Order: sequence, then C-alpha cells, then structure tokens
Amino acid sequence: MALSPPIAAILKQFHARKPARIWSLIVTLYGDAIVPRGGSLWIGSLIEIMDLFRIDAGHVRTAVSRLSSDGWLASTKRGRASYYRLTKSGEAEFLQATQRIYSGLPEMQGEMRVVVLAPKATDPAALRARLIGEGYAALSPVIHVGFQALPADLAGHDGVFALTPRDDDRRALAAAAFTLDEVSRAYRDFVNLFSPLADASAGKLLSEEEALIARTLMIHAFRRAVLRDPGLPSHLLPPDWQGDAARALAGRIYARVVPPSEQFLNRHGKTEEGALPPPEPSFYLRLGS
Repeated sequence: MALSPPIAAILKQFHARKPARIWSLIVTLYGDAIVPRGGSLWIGSLIEIMDLFRIDAGHVRTAVSRLSSDGWLASTKRGRASYYRLTKSGEAEFLQATQRIYSGLPEMQGEMRVVVLAPKATDPAALRARLIGEGYAALSPVIHVGFQALPADLAGHDGVFALTPRDDDRRALAAAAFTLDEVSRAYRDFVNLFSPLADASAGKLLSEEEALIARTLMIHAFRRAVLRDPGLPSHLLPPDWQGDAARALAGRIYARVVPPSEQFLNRHGKTEEGALPPPEPSFYLRLGS
C-alpha cells in the first residue's frame, strides 16, 4: 500500500527509533482504539493492523509474547483462535494516563518549595522516596523542588528543611528540577513531525488505513511527551513552550482521523463474539473532538 508523504514520513520516523519498541506501540493501539471498544482483539486482527505499520507477523507474535509474560496482555482461546486484551493491571495503568492524554494535565497547585536534606538526616533514601511520592522533583540527591505542602511528620523530621525560593529563581529552578528542556523538546518534535499531516488532511481525505496509522502513531508520540510533562503553572514555563500548541494540533488531527480509522476497525477488528462493538460514549469527547 502506497502511503501519502506525511504518513510515510511519520512511519519512517517510528522505524528510525532503535529499538522500534513494537510492544509499546501495541499498548498504545489497545489503549487508544481497542479498550474503548470492549478491549479484546483477535491476534489475526492485530497482525493485520500491525502490517499497516510495516511490522511482520513474527515480530507481532514476539511482542505479544513479551507483553503477556510481563503482565500487560491476557489471552482467551476459542478453538484454535487466540484473543488478547489488556490485563486489569495493564488497563489500569493506561487508564491512569487517559486523563492526561485526552483531557488535559492537572496543573500543580500551591507555592513552590525547596526541600533540603541535611547530612545528618536519617535514612535519606526513604526521605527521597517520600518526597518523590509527594510530587517533588530531585534537583540533586539532597535538594528537591515541589509545590505540595509537606505532611507534618515529614516537615518535622530532623534534618529536613523547607525553603521558599526567590521569585527571580522560580522559573530556573522549575526548569532544572523538572527537566523541562527534555519535555519542551518532545513537544517541539511532535509539532514539527505532525504539522504536515494536519495541513495535508485539511485538503485531502486519508484512507482508512492511513487514518489508523496516523492516529496510532500520533497518540504514541503525544503520549510520550505528555506523560513526562509535570503540569507546572503557566508562569513557570519557558517562553517557547509548545505544550498547548501540541495539544491543539493533536485535537485537530484526532478529529479528522478517528472517523475513517473507526471504519477500518469496524471491518477488520474481530473479537470472540464477532465484530468489535462500537466505542463507549466517552470516547467521542477525547481531545475535545
């Protein structure tokens, strides 16, 4: 199947990443397209879908085997046919990300605090784990930056000091502690890669196959960026931040590629009971579409 230039470029970029992480793409496909439609898919349908991405059946079966052994996929047999769905734990992990991917990031609330661990602090490894659990990011092994007020037992712990940074230092502290350069680069790369697709799809209808390729790879890339985004208040973000532009772009593309890609799934997606059921109603609210 010949692909239009924007789709071909996106697929080429996916295969250029080494290793290609086929198992991760399959998780994206399940979370984005299969879970809203009952969650189960015949292995033959999965192989047919992955063939659109230039991934052969052998690699698909290897990836499915890995996902099964790692507790991501569970199988059901009907005769000689195998059907796979995300396990309860795998589905729960993806559902945790669903809000951030499709509805938006919850913005951090509260005043910025810098927590310093003194050399005499007992069990510093446990203290660091507690701070990370409270949403703090490590600037160094003994300096953490966050917005949540510390629990009383942690705030009163001997050798734990909470400081309020100067206004002039807050943006730089946030960028350093939360590695905003990496997140900003991920958003910028996303916009650069997928903008031609938005321009092309505005004037040309994509085929069902191209739409499913575009939809899955777009969510796959957007997911990687948004799940690394800490959700800092806007006044702490760098001036060239493209998080909002990336989300708006994702929404425009998603609204265009969902209808034809769903038609492909209607015709090719098989479950134990036959065709895939229609998506749940909340599916149509994703990314503002």
